[in-house]
Amino acid sequence: MRPFEFPKSDRNPATAALLSFLFIGLGQAYNGEIAKAVVFLILYALSIFLTFFIIGFITIPLLWGWSIFDAYRSPQKMNRVGAARLSSSKAPPSGLVMNIH
Repeated sequence: MRPFEFPKSDRNPATAALLSFLFIGLGQAYNGEIAKAVVFLILYALSIFLTFFIIGFITIPLLWGWSIFDAYRSPQKMNRVGAARLSSSKAPPSGLVMNIH
């Protein structure tokens, strides 16, 4: 594998969506997007707190739906993009990187 080349995702979008349906952020973790899963968990915890102010009853279903949609869409995007596009973006050689004023 060449530098900056990522393997094609073999994650199943339906499995990811089902996991996010069961628990917010679990589908993102299944997809390997740990940071995104943590963000969903933090937003979920904040939404639970906001139920004391009524707005949480709106944000929790929206967040849950967004989590399911994102978990389903991410592996599709990873499969569509694949390694070809990601390998075409190579970092410049370190000798060519300079600060021009």
